[in-house]
Amino acid sequence: VSVNIFYNSVLIDYAATNSDNVSAALSIHNINNPVDLRNNIFVNKTSLPSGGEGFATAFLKNTAALGNIQPDSDNNIYYAGTPSPQNLIFRGSTTAMDQTLAEYKLRAATFDQNSYTEDVPFLASDDLHVDPLATTVVRGNAQPVTSPFAITEDIDGMLRDPENPDIGADELPVAMPDVATNPLPQNGATDVMADIGSLQWSYLENLYFVNPAGFRVYLGTEEDLTESDYIGWIEYEQGTETFSAEIDDLSFSTTYYWSVVPSLDEEEGPDAEEPAVWSFTTGPFSYDYPNPAENPLPENNAENVNIGIAALSWEFVFNEMFTEPAGFLVYFSENDNFTEDDMIAWVEYDDKEEVYTASIESIDLQYLTGYYWKVVPTVSQEDGPEAENVAIWTFSTEAFVHDFPNTAENPAPADGATQVSLELAELVWDYVYDENFALAHGFWIYLGTSSEFTEDDLLGWINYDEDLTSYSIALEDFTPEPLTLCYWQVIPSADMENGPLAENVQTWSFTTDQGVSAGSAEMTAFLMYPNPASEKLFLTVPHQGLIRIISIDGRIVKEQEVSDVSVELSLTHFKEGTYIVNFVSAFQNTTHILVITK
Repeated sequence: VSVNIFYNSVLIDYAATNSDNVSAALSIHNINNPVDLRNNIFVNKTSLPSGGEGFATAFLKNTAALGNIQPDSDNNIYYAGTPSPQNLIFRGSTTAMDQTLAEYKLRAATFDQNSYTEDVPFLASDDLHVDPLATTVVRGNAQPVTSPFAITEDIDGMLRDPENPDIGADELPVAMPDVATNPLPQNGATDVMADIGSLQWSYLENLYFVNPAGFRVYLGTEEDLTESDYIGWIEYEQGTETFSAEIDDLSFSTTYYWSVVPSLDEEEGPDAEEPAVWSFTTGPFSYDYPNPAENPLPENNAENVNIGIAALSWEFVFNEMFTEPAGFLVYFSENDNFTEDDMIAWVEYDDKEEVYTASIESIDLQYLTGYYWKVVPTVSQEDGPEAENVAIWTFSTEAFVHDFPNTAENPAPADGATQVSLELAELVWDYVYDENFALAHGFWIYLGTSSEFTEDDLLGWINYDEDLTSYSIALEDFTPEPLTLCYWQVIPSADMENGPLAENVQTWSFTTDQGVSAGSAEMTAFLMYPNPASEKLFLTVPHQGLIRIISIDGRIVKEQEVSDVSVELSLTHFKEGTYIVNFVSAFQNTTHILVITK
């Protein structure tokens, strides 16, 4: 069996407590099997107490015979401290104790003639990467391994130098930094703002180079930058890719050259080789468009914003390098691809103001929703030109959901209705579930002649039905006096027994009519069918009178004089919903509830 030992780094570094301690960085106990040793580091820095027979050696063999070490074995580093009887390069037996590399080379004769001895500058006892800035025989003194197999990468996956690789497991990076990239302003950029404020660049870590300690930054108006163009040193921070240097305001319509020089030391280097010189040109004295707005409220990326927020606000401080705006176009949307339909306001500019607002009270903000907005200063509302590089701001609304139901709506009789029949048979209302509230289990209904309800005013409980939006309760024992102001209330509840009840419930009212002053039961016989109705409604009236159809909000949508006993009305142009049908004559004032479906 042949043994190939290539490109290894071995370090033993401890304080022995036993004076007879024996240690070796490489130990071979075999004289028959071929062993090929190439490009390895064997360092033994074990310290021994005095007075014993112990020793520390770089290379230990159980015999002085070296015949099984192959002739190609070479370019290794052996080290065991200051040469002494206890610190050996090689020990084969009591008669083969080589304290120095020269003694070992003489013994080896045909191999290891290009090997070295050195206290290799490892980064740490537990990190056997070699200090790339140190002067060391490690760098460039290995031989390429192409047989019996090729080794082209080091322990980190870094490619080995194909001609002069490094000794040991670690291929050293070049002892200088890589160059900076991605300049901002971009190389060759034009119309750059004179108050840009900073220069920006990227530095990407590279296995083949040493990370810099920082960057020397140069900026001037000549391509051949000199030390007089030096503007500062920016420290490198590992893990950061983007760096910047602040600069003063620049001159208008001027071409500038700048360079970023990564360096291992601000004063002494070494520096990256051939750093790029970039250029950009500033714009004219005044731009024909306004500068952008800033300082949005809600702040950009704000979270848990109250859905009741009434307005957006921002600051605008006029910059004399730009053109004064006439005002601001305000856009608001649930995405950042704004269209003209997303414009919600035009706000005029006032040179005495810095803070501006735009109302969003008409916008129904939703919980847990992200919104985007932008403010575009413009010289003309219709024609521009508009500010460039306008920021898009965003915020998200709160996640709070009420633990009580939302309220009922659309009462019939309508709130404030008058001339309501004493024969009113039912109260009607709508309820549409709002997912921002708790789901109602049902409704408590109160009816009385005072807005301060008591338990005596409780009409009853109506269960919620997810398939319904319109509800009613019969008025079986309701006998008000003529011309009486009545109050009623529908209170949704999350649970019949324990609530919680809807909050801010509205109290509705209506006033009864004067009643029937004369006539018989036949005179009050006012009938209609079908109910619900769709296309036509048939009415039976006892005598001549006036028919009114009233919407749930109290508007008279149809009014017709009738004299025949039977009347047919077309409902073709009526919208779906709940209506009040009122028959008024010299003898009576009677009201029915009509439901129209389509």
